[in-house]
Amino acid sequence: MPQGAISYLNESDRLAKLKMDSDIRFQAGNMMQFRNLAKPIKAFGRHKGSTVEIEKYQKLTKATSTISELQSLPMNKPNVGYVQATVAEYGNGVSYTKKSQTLAEYSVDETLKKILAMNVAESMDQVAGTEFQTSDVFYTPTSTSAGTLDKDGTVSTGAGAHLGSAHIRDIIRNLKTDNVPKWDGNSYLAVLSAFAMAKMFEDSTTGGIIDIHKYDQPATLINGELGSYFGMRFVEENNVLSNTIGGSAYNGEGMILGFEPVVEALVEPEATMVESWDFNRFTGIAWNALTGFKKVWTNSTDSEYHMVRIHSND
Repeated sequence: MPQGAISYLNESDRLAKLKMDSDIRFQAGNMMQFRNLAKPIKAFGRHKGSTVEIEKYQKLTKATSTISELQSLPMNKPNVGYVQATVAEYGNGVSYTKKSQTLAEYSVDETLKKILAMNVAESMDQVAGTEFQTSDVFYTPTSTSAGTLDKDGTVSTGAGAHLGSAHIRDIIRNLKTDNVPKWDGNSYLAVLSAFAMAKMFEDSTTGGIIDIHKYDQPATLINGELGSYFGMRFVEENNVLSNTIGGSAYNGEGMILGFEPVVEALVEPEATMVESWDFNRFTGIAWNALTGFKKVWTNSTDSEYHMVRIHSND
């Protein structure tokens, strides 16, 4: 028998009090991106412990000095760093009575499974997205044509404009200068809130956003992808990111991603379970997962970053 306080969906919740429409309406789900953008760690799963260590090899110093004929080749020890991804447990559930299931005009358990499925997706996307937001590199639009890139771990500038095409070009210039590897080898990836995306498309100076229908390989599109511009692919989400840049009045928050910015230590993926008790008078449906997310690169310690958060200190 479950322990603790339980809130039941029962007959008094309108399920069998009057004739009901047979069609069930569900609240619309959010546009979710981040869970699918975190790369699972290979060969990690059940019976592998609760923490996995991720090694990071930094580049060697450029070899620009000449070597004389009798001189041995210089040998250097590479700088190896690491981060640890720790697994945690997540879950949620709903319960109902046998009376409500018997008297209701539709299948209560199937209906509850549908709302649980949405809860799983939105919850785990939020957990993953929160890790993406731990980026220690920030970009703040300060005017319609300029912005500030903060790489010291603290966003120190207040937003002075909406996100626009000039800022995207500025961010990409910095990413290329700092040798940030591209998301898919060809382009960077921008995950923008709905208001940030709208401002991008309202920017009359952009003139170069390529509609997704013009892509050569539509099968490679990310769900919610709207187009590309200046070597940046754009996808929209409204589950994690704010529609404002920090606490300012400007639109809106976004994440600019290079290659493999966040990884997932997945032990047990989300699973839905059903349990009955008290001679089947009560039933619970719940989901449970064992997983963890971790940002790979931190600029303050690695002198390398793979994602930028569009943010403000307001």
